[in-house]
Amino acid sequence: MWLLLSTLALAHPVGGALPGHRLRMDLSEGELRVHQWTRVPIHHVLDTLEPSADFGPEAADAFVDRKHMELAQELVVSVDGQVQSWRIDPDSRSSKGTDVFLFFEQDLLIDLEPGPHTIAIRNGNLPDLPGFFWVEGELSPDWVLLETEPLLPSGWSMDESLREVSLSLRPMGQLESLRPAAERRSFADGRVPPVPAAWWILSFLGLVLGLGAALLFQRRQS
Repeated sequence: MWLLLSTLALAHPVGGALPGHRLRMDLSEGELRVHQWTRVPIHHVLDTLEPSADFGPEAADAFVDRKHMELAQELVVSVDGQVQSWRIDPDSRSSKGTDVFLFFEQDLLIDLEPGPHTIAIRNGNLPDLPGFFWVEGELSPDWVLLETEPLLPSGWSMDESLREVSLSLRPMGQLESLRPAAERRSFADGRVPPVPAAWWILSFLGLVLGLGAALLFQRRQS
């Protein structure tokens, strides 16, 4: 961590360096994991530090811990309109730096009750700076994604509307769960997988055989 902060002491302000915000949401049964990756321009960090700032090892540790918490606190997660408390996976935290950017990563964990949900995430980090945004995610087979607002591009975008994203999803039904599906699906493939044609044929044959057996049984009874 000291190497991360020591880059600030040697860095020069770099104009035109824009922040980056990347969120990956992993939805499993009972839990939402939000991986937060943030690229912060060094010139922005320098503007927030006192001229006499300490760049020693202890100050570096305190700075990195404080920055991780600030970034997490500006990420507001709501489920069905209710703001949720989250916990940080300590093993997911990482930080590094170059002469242009500082990079921070961490996972926020939110418990999910069974049932359909609307999940909204608002990213309030670095609100006065234009930046790049990327929102993506994966679903376990327990969930069906109904829609996202806004539509999520497959890559980086400077669309500020990606600061606020909502997802509508529901549990997969019992019959739907009989369909073949990948263990995990991206948001782009998050809708219910189509029923293979062979399943329709087998279902039709089963229906015909069932009706035939019922008619035969009725005739024998009469």
